[in-house]
Amino acid sequence: MHQSNHRCRPREKAECENELDTLGLKYKSFFLSVGTIEPRKNLLRLFEAYRIGRAEGTFDWPLVVVGARGWRSQREHEVLQGMCNDGLASYLEYVSDNLLHKLYASAGGLVFPSLYEGFGLPVIEAMACGCPVMTSQGTAMEEFAHQQAIFCDPLDIEALSSGLQALAAGG
Repeated sequence: MHQSNHRCRPREKAECENELDTLGLKYKSFFLSVGTIEPRKNLLRLFEAYRIGRAEGTFDWPLVVVGARGWRSQREHEVLQGMCNDGLASYLEYVSDNLLHKLYASAGGLVFPSLYEGFGLPVIEAMACGCPVMTSQGTAMEEFAHQQAIFCDPLDIEALSSGLQALAAGG
């Protein structure tokens, strides 16, 4: 019999507060992106959509990116570093499982606009932690998150920006 992981669960603000304070984050007021940084994760479009939303004032949440450096990711890292320098994003690279699950439970939304995924573990972990999700239509995530996620065309920057806005507005 499969038993769900006790780390993947919703958490109250008090349970996450120390880690959030250390990272300069507010409970349920930041976007979270989790996964290896590589082109198929579609981060360049996400970053552009995020900048558009911030410039238009549709949300003011920071973007927290968690993930190891992947193949052919030089451009993604350059853009991410610029966003970090501008105070819009934080790049945490690798974090412990305990911190990752607290981030899932504390985030206002997981943003996962991948172009291709075999399964999409961050999406299911985030949902189990009570985190709203924005992800890509036409991918494996539709098979298990069809009623719980905001789906966007991953190639449409305006759609991604609208999805970010919807997350920040509470779904």
